[in-house]
Amino acid sequence: MENENAPEGKLVTAFKSGKWYKWVGPPKRKPNWNDRGKMDFILDGKPHRCREGAENWASFYDSPDPSFWWSWDSDIANFRKVPAPLLPCPFCGSEHVDTISGNIFIGCWVSCAECTAIGPTKSTPKRARKAWNAALRPSKETPQDD
Repeated sequence: MENENAPEGKLVTAFKSGKWYKWVGPPKRKPNWNDRGKMDFILDGKPHRCREGAENWASFYDSPDPSFWWSWDSDIANFRKVPAPLLPCPFCGSEHVDTISGNIFIGCWVSCAECTAIGPTKSTPKRARKAWNAALRPSKETPQDD
């Protein structure tokens, strides 16, 4: 039986470049973290894309210093591998978008709750999310899973 209170995403045993990770641990800085708070960006509960990763070491694109490798040691247990976040709707800009999973005959797609736009129908939720994120948007960077 699955634990309903378990954090979303896959357990992390090693960081990999280009993948997305989310901190699910305590929301406050640990005493042994750097005193200037440069690691605090990870505590926001949002997905962060790994720039470079190896075992329990990682650098993140949105870090105050993206070229710096952080050692997460035992704190790696507080990370989960998650899919790339969905970008806002390419038509109305709303962030109220979600993946809809049909069945093997219907497929999966992303839809907007504001303007009811529907993205391309794909065979899996992952492919539907990727197609939605690939839609052209004015001056937006497209997050991709490598």
